[in-house]
Amino acid sequence: PLLGKMALLRLHAGLMLLGLHFVAAQDSEVTSLAANKLMDLSDEALDSTVKDGKGPVFVKFFAPWCKHCKDMANDWHELAKQDWPDDLRVARIDCTKDPDARKKYGFSGYPTLLMFETGGAVMRKYQGDRSLASMADFCRGGWKDAPVHDPNAPQLKRTWRQELMRMPWSIKMVFGLFALGFPAAIFAACWDVRQGHVKKAKRRAERQLEMAAMKGNKAE
Repeated sequence: PLLGKMALLRLHAGLMLLGLHFVAAQDSEVTSLAANKLMDLSDEALDSTVKDGKGPVFVKFFAPWCKHCKDMANDWHELAKQDWPDDLRVARIDCTKDPDARKKYGFSGYPTLLMFETGGAVMRKYQGDRSLASMADFCRGGWKDAPVHDPNAPQLKRTWRQELMRMPWSIKMVFGLFALGFPAAIFAACWDVRQGHVKKAKRRAERQLEMAAMKGNKAE
């Protein structure tokens, strides 16, 4: 009986510790969510959010595979943690889940940063660099002077040079090595062909000399 009571006491103490750990974990998770106010929205949720009249919404349209999107991910989370004038909110939309967003909001590349004014009637496009300081200045009120974005305006297609400049340096290096190596390979191939012709011509000349020598010997 004594051993049974001790076992029950140990079980009770273990359950209490487990409960305290669970509560602490829940509190930590709630604190983490409260500290990070970044809104993950769908296209449909964005419509209702920008029209709720609670303030402008700064939205990043991104794709998970986009290197530039990954590079600015931490800074975007930092933006979302701050309190901004005009009750500005920070959100993002994964365009691999909402592929029609590109056509609807009139953009072609990732990431695209758009500020939706209160009510959603006007969009303004962020065109600065993707540093935290620059985006913070935009959130403090710089967006009010940004150009209005027309989603129905025709999208200018980038040239192949512009597309190349947007690529990661690793891809640029591959293109560079290919650009340097391809002419060298062509030159080497042409040189081999030329050398082959030279060798054939030399052999032909040697045979002709041999034939001439043989004819001379027969004549004697």
